[in-house]
Amino acid sequence: MSVQLPPANWATVQAVFLTPIESVNDLASRIRTISPTLRSYSLHGLKQCLKKSTRRSATDVPSAATSDVDPDPIGHLLAALQLPSSSPGGRDGDANDVGGVGTAPDSAAFNPRPAEHAPSTVDPFAQPLPTLDTFLRGTLPSIVDAMLKLGSLFPAPLPILQQNVAGVVTLSAAQAHTLLASMFLCVLPLPDTAELPPCNNFASLLSKKAPQEAAKIKMFLHYFERARHAPVTGKLVVRRACLPADVATAQFWSESTSPMLPLEVADTGTIEECHGFVQVDFANRYIGGGVLCGGCVQEEIRFAICPLLTVSLVFCESMLPLESLRLTGAEQFSQYDGYGFGFRFGGAFQDPTPRNDDGSVLTCLTAIDAIPFYPGSDQFSVKHRTRDLGKALAGFVAPPGSSECSPKVYPNIATGNWGCGAFGGIKELKSLLQWMAASQAGHRLRYMSFGKGKETGFSEYLRQISEQASRGLTVGDVWAILEDYCDSFNRASRPPLQPFVLEQVKVLVSSRTVPHSA
Repeated sequence: MSVQLPPANWATVQAVFLTPIESVNDLASRIRTISPTLRSYSLHGLKQCLKKSTRRSATDVPSAATSDVDPDPIGHLLAALQLPSSSPGGRDGDANDVGGVGTAPDSAAFNPRPAEHAPSTVDPFAQPLPTLDTFLRGTLPSIVDAMLKLGSLFPAPLPILQQNVAGVVTLSAAQAHTLLASMFLCVLPLPDTAELPPCNNFASLLSKKAPQEAAKIKMFLHYFERARHAPVTGKLVVRRACLPADVATAQFWSESTSPMLPLEVADTGTIEECHGFVQVDFANRYIGGGVLCGGCVQEEIRFAICPLLTVSLVFCESMLPLESLRLTGAEQFSQYDGYGFGFRFGGAFQDPTPRNDDGSVLTCLTAIDAIPFYPGSDQFSVKHRTRDLGKALAGFVAPPGSSECSPKVYPNIATGNWGCGAFGGIKELKSLLQWMAASQAGHRLRYMSFGKGKETGFSEYLRQISEQASRGLTVGDVWAILEDYCDSFNRASRPPLQPFVLEQVKVLVSSRTVPHSA
């Protein structure tokens, strides 16, 4: 299976974007021409965004002027983003300034910029968002120019990473940039299977009026502004890993003699700051979650600050229980503040991560999806424990042949409270399951408590168990302790897990005569 690139209506797309875009209302009209199936949906949301942009422009910083007689939905969206109406210090790019993928021989024929506009001297770090004028004359034409390279950069269809099939897709940064530009302009064919993420374009995101959604739009705008000033480099590698069914059985885990490796607990910092670690993406089974259709928690935030991750929505089918996705080489462009409804754009970010010779940042994400637990669900059941152990192991074992995410480059794993927010997971249990899976995979684990573990005693609990585990505890031992916990108490009368596990660990390791050396 594959995604047809360029799309079947490529001649129409080229014709629609042949002439310069005169206004944002003109852009909205062209998007509706290319994607008529999105017409009613996107226009409805953009009109709601128009109402809020009028209120925000009166109370916040100056924004682009609007007109009562010019129903310009994308223009009002830009106003909602608080884009000022003029640039304080720079001029926009000329006809040869086409963004981060280089200049195509015929690029000047599409969206030519006025001759009086010299190459931009605006520093995207000092001014992270384009002005409205810069967006129309520089940023947007560079997005269009990048999209129009679909035909030359994708001479063959793009493979789909299907369920139950281990595979890899490698994209140059130029290809990933072109795909993202095509998603922004809504020119890609809609998914023709229910297993692909349902939202592979920006129509829904550009319809959102909530501040946390506007923050994501700002991050993508900042990326495109950065990309037109300096070419994106390197490559993005996306792999699907699939494990056999026997790793999701009680027998597999109860018989494991793999030693429990040391666990580090960090009370400050974030997962994306753990350079040199495999970084866990608390994923939706559809990669990217609601990054383009509503959502601002860990995965959506990561995809917004590292925009090229978002192209994986085009070709990655949803994950099955014993599958994971690894994404290597995505650069971070934006800072952020807050989380969830409080999520905001924090300005430009210069990624300090070391790079390969080809310019790829040495960042490796592993996407593993948790399952939601509702009142009445028994998270301690064998079914749920083996499911989460198998899922975590699928994410922590380096896929065969994956030189770009080799354990030699990424020897350890950085994670946190996976599935413990809206999905209702119990962190005392989830932390043990992830630690067991990492040890089974031969990796040490850094557990990020996000500042709350120290206050509640959770961090100290993990440190004490790690200290005891270094004296000879195995993965099978921890499985047995959890089994004992479940067998000793009925669901209604189970005591807190922390003291029970710590006491059992102490009793078990005290009986060991030969300490294990990690």
